[in-house]
Amino acid sequence: LKEDNPRVVYHLDNSAFEMFKRGEEMYDSKKLIRMAQLVNADSIVMSDYPKQHWSITVDAATKLMRNFKSHGFKTFFCPQSELGDLDGLLNSYRWAIHHPDVDYIGVSILACPIALGVNETSHSEVVRSESYRMQRYLSRWRIFQLLERQGLLKGALAKKRFHCLGMTDGPREIELLRPYHKHIFSWDSSSAIWHGINGIRYDNTPTGLMNGKFEAEVDFNIEKVEGKECIDYNMNVIDSMCKDW
Repeated sequence: LKEDNPRVVYHLDNSAFEMFKRGEEMYDSKKLIRMAQLVNADSIVMSDYPKQHWSITVDAATKLMRNFKSHGFKTFFCPQSELGDLDGLLNSYRWAIHHPDVDYIGVSILACPIALGVNETSHSEVVRSESYRMQRYLSRWRIFQLLERQGLLKGALAKKRFHCLGMTDGPREIELLRPYHKHIFSWDSSSAIWHGINGIRYDNTPTGLMNGKFEAEVDFNIEKVEGKECIDYNMNVIDSMCKDW
């Protein structure tokens, strides 16, 4: 609860990842205001649309941000683009970095690979090769690299504003992004717990997961949690990587 952790920033997600992976319509972000009030959230993720033109997500944010701000919430913008539209995604980041009403900027495990031509699909269409998983694993690092090359990470505009949404194909992505830690404000992932529940321990391979990400959709309604030893081990691995953050 927020009362127990007053220094923790609570981002209320809009479930775009889950809805995209299920092949369903995006959730109406305006309905999230009441949810955010109930959990005392600090920010709300505005509507984003994976695999659609980057301007659609920008237009949606433009319409939502004033309403969210008027209710006392900070705005969280998550850039998206069509498959292979790298310029579009970078344009979206440029817009967000320079917009005074955007408080947090998402770096998504959907948006980054999609913009780089890695065809993310729904859970029901999952067929992953080793090369595919490695391309996805490197995609967020590549986007940060390109933002830096374009001068978009210079100065106060980009410092500590980015939030990494989810984890790709292994926990060592934390170490991979070490050069950009000063720009990353927060990071969320169910990886340690979900892999642990399914009996998967992080390992010593380059990504930290020999077989890549466990692709089954996270069951948020699971009644009996098993694999506590695996969960604790995985969480300790992540904690050790974050100790010098």
